[in-house]
Amino acid sequence: MFHVKQFIAKLRFSEIFLVSLLFLIPIQTRILYSPDKAYVSWYFNYHLAFFVYLSDLFLILCFTAYWIERRETNVSQTIKWLILAIILWASVSLLHVKHLDLGFYNLFKLVELLGLMVIIPSIIAKKGLFKVALWLILVAGVFQAVLGIWQFHVQHQLGLSWLGEYIAPLGTPGLATLDLFGQKIIRAYGTFPHPNVLGGFLLFPLSAGFFLVSHETNNKKRLILAIFLIIITFGIFFSFSRIAWIGAIMLYALALFYYIKNLMKPALISALLVLLISAMVMGLGYKSYIVSRATDVKDTRSINDRGLFNQFGIEAIKNSPFLGTGIGNYIPDLISRKSLEPWQYQPPHNVYLFQAAELGLVGLGLFLALVYQIFKNAWSRWPKNETYFFLSLVFVLLLIGLFDHYLITVQQGKLTLFTALGLLLGSAKLND
Repeated sequence: MFHVKQFIAKLRFSEIFLVSLLFLIPIQTRILYSPDKAYVSWYFNYHLAFFVYLSDLFLILCFTAYWIERRETNVSQTIKWLILAIILWASVSLLHVKHLDLGFYNLFKLVELLGLMVIIPSIIAKKGLFKVALWLILVAGVFQAVLGIWQFHVQHQLGLSWLGEYIAPLGTPGLATLDLFGQKIIRAYGTFPHPNVLGGFLLFPLSAGFFLVSHETNNKKRLILAIFLIIITFGIFFSFSRIAWIGAIMLYALALFYYIKNLMKPALISALLVLLISAMVMGLGYKSYIVSRATDVKDTRSINDRGLFNQFGIEAIKNSPFLGTGIGNYIPDLISRKSLEPWQYQPPHNVYLFQAAELGLVGLGLFLALVYQIFKNAWSRWPKNETYFFLSLVFVLLLIGLFDHYLITVQQGKLTLFTALGLLLGSAKLND
């Protein structure tokens, strides 16, 4: 029998700080420094801002405990060398930037994320702790989904600004809305800066839930997991992020395939019931919302804007294909090159274009080589249960990266991607 008190008593500080960080991934509690530097005319530009997050504090505590405990890294030499190469290349890119403060800030963030990815396999090395970590991610996802569902139905924020919740009043430029019969409907935000980031994050606890269902033999716990998965599915739905919808459909399909292939009848029944109940409620209660979001011709502006932002990224690559604009300096470079509306100074809505624009084609190549090596290490141990579900998650997140940038530009998006990569690395080497 699992005893919580005994389990907690055996935890080391690095393990406590890391699992706490996993729960805090969605939380946007932060301090903003030099806010005047983040404005382009009247518009606050997130990518010019200097934030210190609560999650940064736990990251530093985790690194400190990891160093004091003298843990050994549990990743291959190839991955270590690739990480070192990325950090060195990003440092070299600072040699030609105009905004060193932004450069050093973003370099520090990059080191944080790569460091997190490296220490996760060492700290979460046992199956018991791995499951606890996934339960915490799942609970964090349920909390965010409930917030998002609530926000959507009351159409305003819930007074949780201390957690980073912020939804501007209806009519504010830049507010993410759904057009329903000419009426603007605010999409679910949770404690994220944008509904798309909420939708992308919720794919993480969705995958965690699918994994936990496949391991659970207790009927009561399986029922709880099913309820949690329904809530998270609704959270993804009310984000009205179409790419998150597609990602969720892919994760459902991959999970069902795995359950069928491995004859996991209880898990398959649970997942099918979750899917059936979710689809029935959404189809019967929110059909008009689905049709509106799927067929909104006015939203071609969103597509055109993304194309424009990507074109600006391609121009930056052509201007400096080797070193790029320098880490943290894409937006300042764009401001110097283009005369645009203040809100149009945004990164390319494509992770790979953005990497190439900031760090040059060499930087993009190193990033892709790192991802390839992580997949290669995980795939060599196929078809391990833990590995499969995180391979699926990372694969979907990397596909999302073709259509948005938040996985490497927004704190919560970055933590989602690099934590998923770290858990993928660790899942292949878990001990009993």
